[in-house]
Amino acid sequence: MTGTLSGAMRTITKMPLTIPLTMRFQMPWRLRKLGSDGLALARLARNRLLHAAGRRRDDRPSIEFNIPFYGYTGGSYAIVVVANMLSRSFNVSFYTTPTNVLNRYLADQVRMVTAPSMDCDIYVMEAGSDARLMQRIAARGARLVISCHGFPSDGDVSLKNHGYSDSEVYEAFQIASNSHFVTEAQLVAFWQHGANPPDPRVISNGVDQVVKIGRTRSVGIVGDAALPLKNVARAVAAAEASLAEEVHVWGRFSETFGSRRAIWHGFESDKNKLFSSFDVLVSLSFNETQPLIVLEAMSAGIPCVLSNLSCYAEIRGLAGVWFVDPSDVAGATAAINDALDIPAPVRDGLRAVWERVYSPNVVERKWVEYINELIGRT
Repeated sequence: MTGTLSGAMRTITKMPLTIPLTMRFQMPWRLRKLGSDGLALARLARNRLLHAAGRRRDDRPSIEFNIPFYGYTGGSYAIVVVANMLSRSFNVSFYTTPTNVLNRYLADQVRMVTAPSMDCDIYVMEAGSDARLMQRIAARGARLVISCHGFPSDGDVSLKNHGYSDSEVYEAFQIASNSHFVTEAQLVAFWQHGANPPDPRVISNGVDQVVKIGRTRSVGIVGDAALPLKNVARAVAAAEASLAEEVHVWGRFSETFGSRRAIWHGFESDKNKLFSSFDVLVSLSFNETQPLIVLEAMSAGIPCVLSNLSCYAEIRGLAGVWFVDPSDVAGATAAINDALDIPAPVRDGLRAVWERVYSPNVVERKWVEYINELIGRT
């Protein structure tokens, strides 16, 4: 099976290459990194000044978020969003470094700290965090919640969608008092692998609404095209075989492929600009947990063509969402053609599901209830 997939990938990536003129000249990586580091440092300095000037901890329960410094990913950003949400109701701190790219996304109410605090009531951590620190926290009797944003690896490293080994995850489960998942499918998968997550709770990711401007009859592909598990080559091939006028690819990439219709943009933080460039989102990844990009597309009323994965169980059957085998280029093309012409009521229905399940107010309320339950306030 692996040989068949790799052969198909080579066939797709040998398609004629045309790089738009706007993509031939990019700022060197070192300069972009320098700018990113400078912005992160400035955000940390500003945060220190704000909290020194009066944003001090009060008598509300305290929560500290501690995740490894592995850059900007959907999982890391999802945890930042939770920290920002909870900072409106609790004293929230976030363990970081001066050049952590996540600094720019943290709300002013969140106190950035460069050394772990040892006096908080609750800690939200990931499995890759320092196990010795976890043990010290557990020994204090504080609540330690392991937040999971991936699946067990199943032994196939190429499909792993988080940065930790299974052994690290299982060790964290043994130390922690509680665990958090963003989909029921994750929890079931860990159970099936013999893991025993402590006192598990499922709370979905939450995203702000995206405002889409205009219609384009174009397809959008968003994610790290340099990762084989994202299967971007097939997504581009399916989109180019469809009736779409253009194919907009957003996110990190190491090479470009496809015809002149494929436009490679790189990373873009302006979600309104990103989503206004296309009318159908395509994601043919071999593995996902709960992609923020799909929830954001729903908030904008944008139909989606997605891989047939277990993580999407809660939106299966939803009008405006198509599921295909990630290797079925022809099936994805047919779905794209259908999605390009969905009527306005279907788009409104996607927005309604986002509002009911994935909007910030709904997800924040669930997290506040959960934290209050953990500290015995319910």
